[in-house]
Amino acid sequence: MRSISFVVLRERQGRKIQPRPNRVMAGRIRAETRIIYSMLHGAVVTCRTDLPPLHLESSWIEQIKSGLPELPTARRNRFISDYDLTPYTAGVLTADRATADYYEEVFSAGKHASAKQIANWLSGDLFGLLKENNLSIDKLEIAPASFADLISRIEGGEISASSGKVVLEAMFKSNKSPAAIIGDLGLGQISDPVEINSIVTQALEENPQQRELYLKGKSTLLEWFFGQVMRRTRGRADPKLVREALEAQLNG
Repeated sequence: MRSISFVVLRERQGRKIQPRPNRVMAGRIRAETRIIYSMLHGAVVTCRTDLPPLHLESSWIEQIKSGLPELPTARRNRFISDYDLTPYTAGVLTADRATADYYEEVFSAGKHASAKQIANWLSGDLFGLLKENNLSIDKLEIAPASFADLISRIEGGEISASSGKVVLEAMFKSNKSPAAIIGDLGLGQISDPVEINSIVTQALEENPQQRELYLKGKSTLLEWFFGQVMRRTRGRADPKLVREALEAQLNG
């Protein structure tokens, strides 16, 4: 269009229009102008009637479409519908192709890890570690299957969420499996009711004044006792069983 404009102006004004020197675009315009000018002054332009009309099969078009990468907006919408994620979380995960790919690889590898929990741990704790170490997710050495294994163990109750953070940090540094780290650090969750009852009994016996205040109506001390038990077990005790044991012994 720029070349045609040059020709029209040149014809109307009857003078030569000089493009700006030393510009790549100006050089291109001069070349295009010469071609169009020659076409307008004697060159014969004809249509190629010997070429057959071009018809594209719809199946071929769909095949080409299927080979194209998914656009971020389309992927975001799919994450919302397929994984039941919030628009915000889906937007965070699909803002970068490598992150979206990693998320879907983790989901595919995690038979017992929910889509929402994977998204929460990925966009929260794992993003935090990447930011602290100034790394992008494509440099991450934690395999999707290992990350999925960690989330499955947390959701399955093998370790607590707080212990999960410890395991994730150790995975980030050592690239060991969740099972190996849990074994090395002794982070397996205590879920034996008898063992938990025993720990609760010790906590109550060692704090008789607080127990007396609770019995007199200071109900907030229930949370204080809960914290005592969790500290004794380094966060490994099943929170639900701890509360049940405390309520049974304090109110029984």
